[in-house]
Amino acid sequence: MEIQAALTRVRNVEFVVVAVSKYVLESPDHANAFIDDLEDNFFGVPVVLAAFGAEQPRLFGGGPFIRQRLAQTPLLSLPWETYHLHRASLQRRPTTDVA
Repeated sequence: MEIQAALTRVRNVEFVVVAVSKYVLESPDHANAFIDDLEDNFFGVPVVLAAFGAEQPRLFGGGPFIRQRLAQTPLLSLPWETYHLHRASLQRRPTTDVA
């Protein structure tokens, strides 16, 4: 599975923002289960799910400190990368092809 994620640090707090479809956030149980899986893949780093749409992005997870900081940050300015998840391991996928 490929995901778009931004590994970020604010005031010495490291966390990951993961772009998701809006439907993922419709069920808190489903969203929490997805966060648990992602945190395992990101070695315990807290995960925030972000659903982008016409309105302001909806955020889920990460706790109040992280969500408050993200509310003050343009999410498109984060260092987004494509990650490939499989069997509880994480691999960053190259963004450019190397000949």
